Amino acid sequence: MAEWKKILVSGSNIEVNNITGSAASFTGNVDIDGTLSLGGFGDVSASLAAAVAGTATAGEGIFVNGNVVSVNSGSLAGDGLATSAGKFVVEPDTTTGGDTIAVAVSANGVGLDVNGIAGAGLTTDGSGALVVGTTAGSGITVAASSISVNSGSLLPYYSGSIFATVGGDITIASDGTATIAADSIQLGTDTTGSYIDSIANATNGGITVTNGSGDGALTTLAVNLNDLSAEGINVAQDSIVFIDFDDNVSKKETTVNLATAMAGANLTAADGTLGLSNDVVISGNLTVQGDTINANVANLYVEDRYILLNSGSAATGDSGIVFGGSTGTAQSGSALVWDSSYNTNDGRLAVVNDMGSTDITDKTPDYYVAGVYIGDEASAATAQADHQGNIRIDGAEIFIYV
Repeated sequence: MAEWKKILVSGSNIEVNNITGSAASFTGNVDIDGTLSLGGFGDVSASLAAAVAGTATAGEGIFVNGNVVSVNSGSLAGDGLATSAGKFVVEPDTTTGGDTIAVAVSANGVGLDVNGIAGAGLTTDGSGALVVGTTAGSGITVAASSISVNSGSLLPYYSGSIFATVGGDITIASDGTATIAADSIQLGTDTTGSYIDSIANATNGGITVTNGSGDGALTTLAVNLNDLSAEGINVAQDSIVFIDFDDNVSKKETTVNLATAMAGANLTAADGTLGLSNDVVISGNLTVQGDTINANVANLYVEDRYILLNSGSAATGDSGIVFGGSTGTAQSGSALVWDSSYNTNDGRLAVVNDMGSTDITDKTPDYYVAGVYIGDEASAATAQADHQGNIRIDGAEIFIYV
């Protein structure tokens, strides 16, 4: 187990667990915690042994015999609960009749006494089954196992001859089926309101149509750029659509002319491509959302006192600085890395001997950087200084964590 080990210096107090030797000479107090074995004298230690014994007493329904505890089922039985062959048995109320529901307990299982459920409209057939009693009503005939409709009493005027008198564009068959003749309704004559046949967007037309068809529908059209076909722009030949300020009419213009119009101080345009010229001063913040920034400069000056690495992520991960060319290869070298996973994410500064400058994965350190902590053991643990190789100074004593 890793722990702080004292480094012996002048004036140090010594505490040992085991000392083995043929001869030893001590001056002052010696604190021995464990076994002291001196050559020729054997083992200087003693053995301690003790047996702790206890007793248990019986409680209500519980019997204790030595180290065995058992349940006294006879003392636990009561109303509705009896014992049989050392097991608990439920004794439900078996009263029948009236408004009660009885549970019958037998060798075959637990059943329901239907005699306690039967009542008005609900009888039993003597075999334990429930029967719903019904009577015939007006127009309804109830038989032993079926119910039928007496159409003569329910529909006294039902007749195929009634539907035969219906004429015009609607006809009704003797079974009541109605049919409307084809092309019998004329829009504008037999209907009111306006009618839209159909409005639809052309394929990749860039228009979203809502309510494109239906009589009296409120149709709306909206520009949908996501519906247009995707294509790379040719800055030297392509054109864009814009609204002309002079007459407020939509027109088109080439990207070359657009870039030329946008060029200005320290900003040039050539064949639709913008470029910087001379020195550029940005008074506000500069945010670059690309993958790489190449600063081909002789010297880099940073005014800030602290530099934040791995700023784009809140997840625990390694980060560090690669010293390019330190291993004789361009775009790689030795690195000073923060190993975030060390000691269950305590983290520790480490050295990676060789890695690429574009590497984005967590690295396995070649060795760690040791540090010095001043304080006691508890404070060192709080400060996460209790890592192997670190030195701790506590007063006049020096410790190393191993």
